[in-house]
Amino acid sequence: MANYSTNELSSLTLGAHGQVHITAYGNGIMYYEAVGPANLELLETFVSVDQSAITEFSEQFEFWCEVIEIKESCMILDDAKALLTEYLIETKKHGLNAHATAFVLKPDVEGAFMMAEIYEQIYSQAGFIFKLFDDPQAAFEWAESQRQHALKSIGAKKA
Repeated sequence: MANYSTNELSSLTLGAHGQVHITAYGNGIMYYEAVGPANLELLETFVSVDQSAITEFSEQFEFWCEVIEIKESCMILDDAKALLTEYLIETKKHGLNAHATAFVLKPDVEGAFMMAEIYEQIYSQAGFIFKLFDDPQAAFEWAESQRQHALKSIGAKKA
């Protein structure tokens, strides 16, 4: 298991609002625990940390999935939203994206009701398989089932 965190890098100007911790599990699941809100500085730091994480993970797993859980606040500023969208499109273009994304927003997270659709649009625009959850366990189970399905599909094609 490998761990990465936006706390490892210092931000440039105003400082990051929020933080992201990334745990890469040996079963092909990457877990992102994000505490919001998210500003541009957080996203810039996140991109730097995440590039290392997904590059290493993509070398280990042909198909991997991610579970993203946002805690406290899921609010995201427009410039951070634009950077996230651009980053996801680039990772997909280079084949470094997760096979599927399970996104956890519990009802008590600030902005969950209005932001769920925004995050769904961001990931959809980038071409990701995406599903929203309010229960982390269900999200992990779905991510693992998506990964297993992808592995079976490729196995069937090779046979």
